[in-house]
Parts: sequence; C-alpha cells; structure tokens
Amino acid sequence: MNASNKGSSRTRNPVRTRHSLLTSTSTKWQALSQDAQGLFYSKFNGDIRNKDTKWSRGLFYIGCNEVLRNIDKNIVGVIFTQKLFSLGIGNHILIACKIRNVPCIILANNGEMVKWHPGSSLSMSCVGLRGKIEPERLNTLGLKGTEYTYEVTRSCLAKLINSSQSKFDIPYLDINSKDSPQVQIQLPSIHTLVVDPKIEYPKCMRRSEKRRLRKERRSARKIVEASAN
Repeated sequence: MNASNKGSSRTRNPVRTRHSLLTSTSTKWQALSQDAQGLFYSKFNGDIRNKDTKWSRGLFYIGCNEVLRNIDKNIVGVIFTQKLFSLGIGNHILIACKIRNVPCIILANNGEMVKWHPGSSLSMSCVGLRGKIEPERLNTLGLKGTEYTYEVTRSCLAKLINSSQSKFDIPYLDINSKDSPQVQIQLPSIHTLVVDPKIEYPKCMRRSEKRRLRKERRSARKIVEASAN
C-alpha cells in the first residue's frame, strides 16, 4: 500500500472546533422587512449626509473588525447586511451582540449601505453606532456638521435601532432566558514556577568560589519554595 492510499483511508476526527461552533450553528434570524427598511433609510438620510461625504465616520465604527473590537464598551447598536452570513462572520457578530446585549439591525438589501457613501468606493457591510460623539474626531475628519447635529442624529439612530432591531435566536446561547444561567468564563488555575536564570561565572573565578555561590542560590531557592507553600 502506497502513501497516498494510507492517507485516503484515514478518518477525520469529528471534534467540533471553536470556529465551526460559531459559523455552523442553527442560528435563526430574520432580516428587516422592506417596509421597515424603507422607513429606516428615510430617517437615516438627514442633513449630515447631504453636507459631509465622510459623515458616517463621525457616527460609526466601520468594518467587522472595528465593530467586534469595540462592541463591549463603545457601541450601542450594530447594523450589517445579510451577505455577511455567507462569509461566516455574521454569526460572530450575532453572538457578540447577544452576549453584550447590543441591539442589531440586519438589512435584507445587501447594497443598502453603498448608498450611505455617495461617490465613494468604500464597501460597507457592517457598522457599529458610537455611544457618544467625539468633537475632536469631527475636527480631525474635517466634518462640517456641529457636535449637536451629530448627537441629535446619533440619538435618533439609537432609538430607531432599539425599536426596529432584528429578532434572532441562538439555541446554545440564550442568556436572556430565565431558565438559563448567565454566561460565565472560568479563569484557569495558574501555578507560578520560580525559575532561576542561568548565571555566567567569570573564567578566572575559583571552583571553591563557584561552589559557595551555588550553595547560596540553593538556600535562597528553598526559602522561596517554603514561603510559597
């Protein structure tokens, strides 16, 4: 039997990895209806969009990585398109929203966010609404709208996302159920080992002097181990 036949006769271990658990689940979700999406889009388009081409950067964290990095501290709502589920990362975002209790909107139209950037080639598929407007960020980006205007828009969007949030169910992670315990992460048991670095002795040092230094090190190590126990 050659090597190729040996390789083909092997059976793969059916152990489910963390990645397969997150991307191959029976998660049930429902995208925003066309009517609700039209209402959402009409409220979304305001004076800011007409004045600033970079208006979305003042309101959102843009991109899946930015959203996942900031979802536990600075984001009050998430908007993304259903095409992310074909890439696998859609389930990651849903689970993060579920754990952090962050409302999210799933848009049925994958090209909806393209309209938010007129004349831009930037592809948007996931954004996270910021918890507050930062004046310094607006100045750095050179946005024309005032902090007050952006804050009014941000507050309206937060209420809209909360009232129109998409419904979804993650069977193995339902922390909102009264019968299910809250998600808890057990800290690993860590045993600290005291490791002495290797000491380089000078070539001119006598053997008796080296023996004396080694004896002192052994005594000091015993004292440390005794105090640790």
